[in-house]
Amino acid sequence: MSRSGQTEAEGNRQSGAGVHDPLAQPRGATPDSPGWTAEEFDVLRCAYIYANYETLTQREVADYLGVSAPTIARRLKEARERGWLLESRAYRPPPHARDMSRYFGDPELQYALASLLASHDVHGRLQRVEVVPLAEDWEQSRDRCANVAARQLEEALRSGEHVLACNWGQTTEAIARALRPATENEELKVVPIFGDLGVNPEDEQFTEAHRYYANQVAGLIAERFGASVPVRLPFKAFIPTSYEDPELGVIKGYLSNDISYQLVFGEKRSQDEPAGYIHRAGTLISGVGALEERNAWFKYTQRVATPAEPPMEPQDLKPMEEAGIVGDIAQHFVTIDGVDAGLPAGLEKVAAMNERVVGLEPKHFQEVARRHVEDKVPGLGVLIVAGGSNKAAVTLAAVRSGAVNHLIVDQELAAAVLALEE
Repeated sequence: MSRSGQTEAEGNRQSGAGVHDPLAQPRGATPDSPGWTAEEFDVLRCAYIYANYETLTQREVADYLGVSAPTIARRLKEARERGWLLESRAYRPPPHARDMSRYFGDPELQYALASLLASHDVHGRLQRVEVVPLAEDWEQSRDRCANVAARQLEEALRSGEHVLACNWGQTTEAIARALRPATENEELKVVPIFGDLGVNPEDEQFTEAHRYYANQVAGLIAERFGASVPVRLPFKAFIPTSYEDPELGVIKGYLSNDISYQLVFGEKRSQDEPAGYIHRAGTLISGVGALEERNAWFKYTQRVATPAEPPMEPQDLKPMEEAGIVGDIAQHFVTIDGVDAGLPAGLEKVAAMNERVVGLEPKHFQEVARRHVEDKVPGLGVLIVAGGSNKAAVTLAAVRSGAVNHLIVDQELAAAVLALEE
C-alpha cells in the first residue's frame, strides 16, 4: 500500500480564502471563491473517502491522504458535527459542495496501481505512488501533479544540506512554479542535469523552449528556496547530426572535460576531490516522455540552431513503436522492458540519437534511486511526475528500470497502466 504525501489542499490555507481548484493551487494562492474554503475541502475530502470506501480503516484513509491518524479523527469529528458525515457512515455534503467529489480521488485505484507496479519493481526501489484526481484538460492535470510534487519538495528540502538535481521540461518547470516553501534553505544546492537544446533565438518557439531549460528551472527553484545554483551547464544537451563519427566522439570527449560537466557528472577521482553533484544528489525531479510527435524532447531536437538534417522525423515514430520503443527516460529512448533491456536490433537511428545526448543518462536516475534505498540518502530519491494515458508504457519502463522512488501520476495514466496488464 502506497503512502501519499501531504494532502494537496494543505498548502492552500488562507483564513476565509476560497479554492477554485484545490489540487492545482500553490501555497498562498487566493483565487476567487466558488463557495468553500481550503479547511472545508480537507474535512469534506476526508469524510467522502471514509464514507465511500468502507473497506478502508481510519489509518488507511490517513495513509492515502498523507496526514496523521489524529488529523483524520479530528476531521471526521468535525464532519459529523457539521452534519456532513452521519454515524451510519453516509456522506451528506452541503449544497455548495456537492460537485466537489471530482477533486477527492480514488484510493482503490491508487492502491491497485501501487500493487501492480510493485510486482514489476524487481529492484525494490519504488517507495511511494500517488494518483492525482482526473482534471478537465492536460494543463490542469499537469499543474495538479506538479502541485503535489511541490508540497513534497517543500517538506523534504526545508532545512539542511541537500543536492537537488533537476531535469528540463514542462513538468519540472510546472513544479518549480508551484513551489511556495514556508522557509528558505540556504544550504540547498539546486543543480541542472541537462544542458540547453540550442534552439535558434529567432525561432518562434525559442521563448517556450528556453523556459523549460534545466538551467532556467534550477534557477527558479533556487529562487523559491533562497538556495544557490552552484553550476550551470553552458553547452548543448544534444549534438546535432551535422557532426558524425569520429567527430561525435571527439566532441563528447571535449565536453566531458569541461569544468561544468565535471562538477555535475564527474566521478570521484581522489579522496580530496568530491564526486559530481549527480552522485551526491538526494533528490532528482523529472518527467518522462511518450513516443509521439508532441513529445517535447522529440519536438525541440527538430529545431536546433545548427542547420542540419533533423536527428529524427515524424515518419520515424511508427517503426520505433512497432519495434517496441515506448518513450524516453532521461532523454534516452527505451522499450517497455526498461533501460537494462537495451534497444532491439535494427534501430541504429534511435541508438544514434541516444548517443548524441550529452551528460545525462538513465544510469544516473538508477544511481540516485539506488542510493536513496540502499544508502538511506535523505530526500525523495528520484521523483517522477507524469500524466496522460500516452505515458503509461514509459512509466512502467521507468519502474522496471529501477529508476523511480516516488511516482506522481494522474488518474488517466494510472488507469492506462492497469490496462496494460489486461
